[in-house]
Amino acid sequence: MGEKLLCFDNPKNVVYICLAVLMTVGGINIYSASFVYAGRELGSTLHFFGRYIFFAAFSILCLVIVRKFGYKVFLGRNFLLLFGGFVIFSLLFVYCFGEQINSARRWINFGVVSMQPSEFAKLFVVMFCSRFLGENIAKGRSANYFYTPALPCVVMALFLSVLVYVEPDAGTAIIIAFLAFLMLFVSGLRWVQTGIIVGVAILAVVGAILLAPYRLARFQIWLNPWSDPTGAGYQTVQSLIAIGSGQLTGMGWGTGASKFFFLPELHTDFAFAIFCQETGFLGAMLLIFVFVMLGYALWVIMRRCKDSVGVLLVSGVIMLVIGQGVANMAMVCGLIPVSGIPLSFISYGGSNLLVSTVAVGLALSVYAEEREREKRAAWHEKMAAESRDSRRMQWRVIDGGKR
Repeated sequence: MGEKLLCFDNPKNVVYICLAVLMTVGGINIYSASFVYAGRELGSTLHFFGRYIFFAAFSILCLVIVRKFGYKVFLGRNFLLLFGGFVIFSLLFVYCFGEQINSARRWINFGVVSMQPSEFAKLFVVMFCSRFLGENIAKGRSANYFYTPALPCVVMALFLSVLVYVEPDAGTAIIIAFLAFLMLFVSGLRWVQTGIIVGVAILAVVGAILLAPYRLARFQIWLNPWSDPTGAGYQTVQSLIAIGSGQLTGMGWGTGASKFFFLPELHTDFAFAIFCQETGFLGAMLLIFVFVMLGYALWVIMRRCKDSVGVLLVSGVIMLVIGQGVANMAMVCGLIPVSGIPLSFISYGGSNLLVSTVAVGLALSVYAEEREREKRAAWHEKMAAESRDSRRMQWRVIDGGKR
C-alpha cells in the first residue's frame, strides 16, 4: 500500500531517487556557498566542490559494496570488532595527535584529505546496538540496562560519547548517546528505566553547560542571539538574516550575499542557511520534502522487514540520517543551540557524506534480504499448494522423463 502511494514499484527506487536529488543539490549548494571563500583563500573556486564530487563518488561505491555483501556480513562479530577497534583507535589518536582547528581536535589530516572519527562512531553505535539488541528481541526479551546484551550497548555508547566529548565536541557526543538511547527505546526499554535515563541525561547536559563558560554563554545567546549580534550571537543572527532574506523564491543560485564573509561555516554546518537564501521558502520546503520522502521510504523498508536485527538497523539509519538533518535545520533556524551537527548530503564533509551514504546502503541491503526472503516464502507456498502428483509430473518434464 505504501509503495503504491509513492508511485514507485518499491521503496528502493525512492531511496535512490532521493539520494540522487540530495547529492545533486548538495554539490550545487556547496559550490555556490564556497566559491567566494575558496577562490580568495585557496586559489580555486572549485576546491570544495571538487572534493565533494570525489567523496560522493567514493561514497556511492561503498554503498554498492555494502548493498552487494549485505548487512549480515557487516553486522557480523568479526567485522564489528574490526570496525569498533578502528573507531576507538581513531578517537584516541585524534585526541592526542589530531589537527587542531578552533581549539578543538576533531580531524585526522592525511594531507590530501581529512577524516573525522566521530562521524564513524555514530554509525558504529547504530550497528553495534542493532546486532546485540536485535538478537535480544529475537529471544522475546525487552531491553534492560542491567543485563546483557543491553548493558554493553550502554557502556559502548557512553565510552564513545566521552571520547568525543573531550575533543571537545559536545554536540556529536550527545548525538551518539541519543542514538543508543533511541534504539534501546525502540527495542522495548522499560518506562521506568526510560524515565531514569532521561533524568540523568538532563542533569548531565545541565552540568556540562554550567561547567563550561563557553557553553553557558552559547546557551544564553541561543535564548536571545540579538543581545550580542556582533559577538557570541553573530553566527545565529547572520543565519537568520540569510534565511529571512531568501523570502519566497530566493535570490537565485550563486547570488546569496551571505557567502561574502558574512556567515561563518557557510558550506559546512550552515549550508542550509545559504540554501534558504538562494532558493527561498519554496526551495527549503522542497528539500525538506525530499528528506521526508527518504525517511518514509526507509520506514517502509523497516515495516516490511521480519528480522529484528534488520528492523533495528533501519530504525537506527532513520535516526542517524533524518534525525541529524532535522537537528541541523533546527540549529540553523535558531531552534536549538549552535553545535557541530551537519546536514546529511548537503553540508560539506567527506566523513559525514560517507557515513550517511553507507548507512543508507545498509538499509538497502536489509530490503534486498527481505525481498529474497519473500521470494523464497512465495515459492514454498506455491510448492506446498501443489499436489504430490503435480510436483512429480513437473520433475518428469524437467528431467526428460527419467523420474
